[in-house]
Amino acid sequence: MAGFYIKELRVTGIGVQDASVIFEKGLNVINGPSNTGKSYIFNCIDYIFGASKLKTFKLSESYDDVFLEIRDNVSDRPKTIYRSISNANRIYYSDTDISGFVIRKDNKLLADHDAKNENNISRFLLKQIGLSENKQLLTNQSGKKKGLGFRGIANLSLINETKIISDEESPIFNKVKTDESYCKSLFRYLLTQVDDAKCEEIEKKEIRKARLESKIEYIEQEISELKVSLIQQTELLEKSDASIRMEIYGAELAEVENRINTKKSIITQCRKEQNELNNQKNRFSLLLERFSVLKEQYTNDLERLEFIHAGGDFLDQLTVNACPVCNNEMVDEIPKDDISDLFAASMTERRKLSSYIEGLESTISDTNEQLMDINIKMGGLQETIDKEICVLEGINSSELVPLKSLMNDYMNYLDITNKIESINARIVHKLNDLESYEQKLAQKQGKLNYDTKISSEIIKELMKTIEKTLVSWGYSDKENIEVLFDEKEQDIVINGQPRKSNGKGYRAFFYAAFSVSLMDYLISKNAPFSKVIILDSPVTTLKENEIKSGNFDEGDIIDVSMQDKMFESLSKCSSEKQVIIIENKELPTGLTNCNHIAFTKGERAGRYGFFPVSD
Repeated sequence: MAGFYIKELRVTGIGVQDASVIFEKGLNVINGPSNTGKSYIFNCIDYIFGASKLKTFKLSESYDDVFLEIRDNVSDRPKTIYRSISNANRIYYSDTDISGFVIRKDNKLLADHDAKNENNISRFLLKQIGLSENKQLLTNQSGKKKGLGFRGIANLSLINETKIISDEESPIFNKVKTDESYCKSLFRYLLTQVDDAKCEEIEKKEIRKARLESKIEYIEQEISELKVSLIQQTELLEKSDASIRMEIYGAELAEVENRINTKKSIITQCRKEQNELNNQKNRFSLLLERFSVLKEQYTNDLERLEFIHAGGDFLDQLTVNACPVCNNEMVDEIPKDDISDLFAASMTERRKLSSYIEGLESTISDTNEQLMDINIKMGGLQETIDKEICVLEGINSSELVPLKSLMNDYMNYLDITNKIESINARIVHKLNDLESYEQKLAQKQGKLNYDTKISSEIIKELMKTIEKTLVSWGYSDKENIEVLFDEKEQDIVINGQPRKSNGKGYRAFFYAAFSVSLMDYLISKNAPFSKVIILDSPVTTLKENEIKSGNFDEGDIIDVSMQDKMFESLSKCSSEKQVIIIENKELPTGLTNCNHIAFTKGERAGRYGFFPVSD
């Protein structure tokens, strides 16, 4: 939901008839005499919206269950919230109207706001008005923050009869003095849509002092331990003669190292040549395989030609005889010249093949000789490698082993030297840190570097909206009204006079104009906010005994025409918002577009009050 309106409030109990009231979009007015349950309706809605407890009176004592059905402003889909009166922590919701409400354990809501848990009444209601993300708001001048809760929204949209006439309370603040910074931050967020998540908190003076002193003490202890370690390492360095011995044996060690490198270079070169010879050997071996296959092919071809020649000789020895069947003389159809040509060609091919075979055998012989040379060279290289390895092993056993102890001592010497350098560098670093923390400790605590002001353009737009509302309510014409915002008092000033300095009637009237205008302004900016405003006694500010006694000032009662125009103006409000007014006075004659709920306090005329009264 991006906004909701209230459809029905219902309270139930065992052995009593349900008490309910139906609301509509737009203007709703509940009016009637005192003690008919009007303020109890306000308190029930406030209780569902997260108030800690619900005040009861005589007629409400038998009731224990409060149901509030809200509906999406666009889709009209219902949701019902239930809360027990006797057990304030028993809260559930359902995606149905009140008649279809069923308690399910998965739909339980916690009573207290928790920014990290969505299953509480505050986060549930915030989500319904379009505030799904957790918004962080300042709670003091040190930058401490807490999450935006729906009770802050309710403080701006549910105005009871006590607060609306107060000459001490601002429309922005609630009654808790320590919440003033939070209320100001909430008001600023609603107008700017920027929360205080980026504000960095300033430590308390005593916590800051203790933290810095603890840091200084810890660094001083670290420096002391490093100095002890430095002394120990320096003493070890002074006892070591590895540096002097290294200077003495340095030349000898360098000469041994040079000989070793020379032998290693010879071994490396021999192995390189071995690899090259091995590659040649592989190539020659492959050639011999190919030569062998080719020789076999030539030999087979030669044998076929010799077979042809032998067959020719055999044919020459045959004589032509008579046919064994018919006894006629057989005719030789093969010309003698053709056979002679075939034999001649065969002899030529035989000679060529014999020549090829002879040349191939010579090549094979040469290749075998080359392979033998390669094997001899590789054997010689291996002998050289083995010889040089033997020399290296001799150097290691006869010359390097005696120097190994010296090398170990020298490596320890270098290690100690490096440790001393590292310790000195750490001491310098710690001394710099110590100086920095001591300077911070000597400095005064810095103030919060964060802009908490609302831009003058935004404030001016809101004040113009309030002026427009007051004009439509008949307070003044648009040329003769100016509404300003007092940053210090967090309240409005009308034509140079602070709101709280007016009489009760005008204080309430101006408070109502502020609340309605704030909702109108935020709706025009498409900003998330409650689209339900509930005003308890915005025009009837005096008790009956005050009126009868005449003990009131002129400013305690506003002109009837202004009252009527207020109702007429609110009756024309758009369907995307809902205004619920609880009043004692009668509505102006002919008022339309208003859901009027009248209580008579008469047992036989009309509806007595919120609670059913039996005959």
